[in-house]
Amino acid sequence: MRFFFIIGMFLAPGFALAQAPAPPQSASAAAPTFVPWQQEMALPISGEKAVYPRIAEMAHVEGCVYVSIVVSTDGLIRKAYRVGGPVLLSQSALIAAGTWKFKPSSQEVTTTVPVCFFLTGDTAQKLLKDYQKAAGKNPDAQHLTALARELLLVGSPDEAEKNFRQALSLKAGDPDAEFGLGDSLAVAGDFDATIAAYQRGLAITPRNSERRAQLAAWMEFRGDLGGALAQYRIILHDDPQSGAYRSNFAGLLLRKGDVDDAIEQYRQVLHENDNAPDHYGLGRAYEAKGDLADALKEYKKATTKMPQDQEFRDAYNRLAGK
Repeated sequence: MRFFFIIGMFLAPGFALAQAPAPPQSASAAAPTFVPWQQEMALPISGEKAVYPRIAEMAHVEGCVYVSIVVSTDGLIRKAYRVGGPVLLSQSALIAAGTWKFKPSSQEVTTTVPVCFFLTGDTAQKLLKDYQKAAGKNPDAQHLTALARELLLVGSPDEAEKNFRQALSLKAGDPDAEFGLGDSLAVAGDFDATIAAYQRGLAITPRNSERRAQLAAWMEFRGDLGGALAQYRIILHDDPQSGAYRSNFAGLLLRKGDVDDAIEQYRQVLHENDNAPDHYGLGRAYEAKGDLADALKEYKKATTKMPQDQEFRDAYNRLAGK
């Protein structure tokens, strides 16, 4: 048997960590207001469970994929984007997220949810007890960090933070404990402290692209587009062939108003991977530049590849005059 569970982390109405490009705005734009995750929305009312990908199972890959979702007022998922987590697990997490249905609400909600995969049939509480037992026998940084991560996943961020800090008191500068501390602080809504913890972890493991991309996401969430762009420049310097990160980079450039740079980045991504979201992003960039003919072409390509996407269709119909 395979076990997975989902835990809501935080939400901000009208804002996503890794969504399709929004209209260009200043880097000094105010950060969105933090709103704690509502208890009644902690799990979807209905939806499909994520399937453990065979290739990930064979490679013994487990962990959490952080998915940013946009929930419409009718409770249906309008958009789902991967923020971070193991790449081999991402597609399954996104497919499952697209089927979730929540309670209807008076406003559209955007939130980030971890979809977690484990190579075991044990329950969450059984796993937690095992980690607590192991940490009790071996109260070193490694075991305390493992316990803290389990506490975070079962919804005890305060206890997780205490254990991460205890691990760091035993092994100062441990990157796994720093990143975990950052995650627990994010659940509490202390994003400035989250960013500081991630920066400390990356000072030790500077080539950790997954964590650096998450740092960029927290910076973007706080309205620091310049800081987020700087993180992606580091990632792309180390891994210039990373299309997913370059796509996020292009979206940030567009949000900041660097339209020509965004167009160049989207073109590079599409040269390697002809996909609908980046055609849509390129269309947004062309439209921001005032090149409506090219924008219409890109929107058409996006809708042809993903005709079920309402946002892509709306953009095409708007420019096409339909």
